[in-house]
Amino acid sequence: MSLEASITKLDASVQALIALMSENTAPKAVKAEPIKKVEPTPVVEAAPVEIGVDEVIAEMKVIPDRTVLLSLLEKFDAKTASGIAPERRAAFIESIHLELKGAA
Repeated sequence: MSLEASITKLDASVQALIALMSENTAPKAVKAEPIKKVEPTPVVEAAPVEIGVDEVIAEMKVIPDRTVLLSLLEKFDAKTASGIAPERRAAFIESIHLELKGAA
């Protein structure tokens, strides 16, 4: 066998080996999973929590300085706990908490 024929045969073998290696390392085709349709969770609006006058009075007792308490009541256009509108009682209690944090 001549040198040229040997080189040609060797080249063919190398090419076959490269092709075989390419097959083994090439990414395999993966069957895609069908996309599942997800139903959105319905939004349920919670009913506002009704804060009673007793709860407001309990919170008011925490403030030692009555002038501060009267000032807060004035901001909410009320003279007593029962004078605070039910929908504004949570905000009033929050104001009490903020006042206490500021005094600390």
